[in-house]
Amino acid sequence: MLKSREGVDKKIKNVPEIKQFLKNRGVKTTGYKKSKLVELAEEAELQKIPAFEPDNYIFANKIRRTVDGVELPHPKTVIDWSDDLNTIPIIEAFDVNHYLKNICNWTNERLKGYKNDNSYRLHSNGHIRDVRQSKFHSDIHYVKAACVPEERQSADPYEVWIVVLFDGSIHSAECTCVAGDGTCKHVAALLFGMQRFCQDLSDRSVISVTDKAAKWVNPVRTSAPVKITSLDLRSEPTGQPPIKPTSDHYRPSCHNMSPHAVEKEMLRLIKSENLPACAAYVSVR
Repeated sequence: MLKSREGVDKKIKNVPEIKQFLKNRGVKTTGYKKSKLVELAEEAELQKIPAFEPDNYIFANKIRRTVDGVELPHPKTVIDWSDDLNTIPIIEAFDVNHYLKNICNWTNERLKGYKNDNSYRLHSNGHIRDVRQSKFHSDIHYVKAACVPEERQSADPYEVWIVVLFDGSIHSAECTCVAGDGTCKHVAALLFGMQRFCQDLSDRSVISVTDKAAKWVNPVRTSAPVKITSLDLRSEPTGQPPIKPTSDHYRPSCHNMSPHAVEKEMLRLIKSENLPACAAYVSVR
């Protein structure tokens, strides 16, 4: 039994062991120093939280589906799904940020640069599709979607679902990817997409366009050939575009040196640079 901090340090000496102790009890461990992890371990022992295997999906999934002591059915067993999203609570940016920071352990810096995050790109590039919702107990909603893999777009999409409470806050989430614990980029992409969708839904209500069903529109991928000079292959395409090679930027130097003088000048430059390795190429006439 871990009765005190001294007991924790005596029984579990290093951080990986403490993290494993907490993970076996369903306690988040990322973003904490050793002193805080020890406090969490003490509290877990004090509350007698039972241990379970980290790969015990059934136990973890049951926790994520439990709201105020009420266990919701597994999304795979729900048959009453609707593509009309008019009745879902409004999910605002605060709700998304709160989930990303407190559940996914996003830092403030990552939140500030969210548009450069892979999860936001999944949303903005149209990887979230086929969004449906199902309502429980008048104030709890399941929202599920398919997320097309980022690299293997021909593979089967990941199945993502979130539990939305009556006030728009995100209670929990899950995904069929390897992570699967509701903290992956696919869940974040769905959250970004739902926040944008709810914003557009609110704009519709302001202008009294509420007589039609609010359905998720899957993006249509189109492509068109472009010149190679127009390709943008940067990893961060949101910044300033690079200077394009045009005649205005090409200013070759002019000289009246003979070929022999040019070779001598090149040899002098090579010797003066003291390079670790150098190869000289001469043309055979």
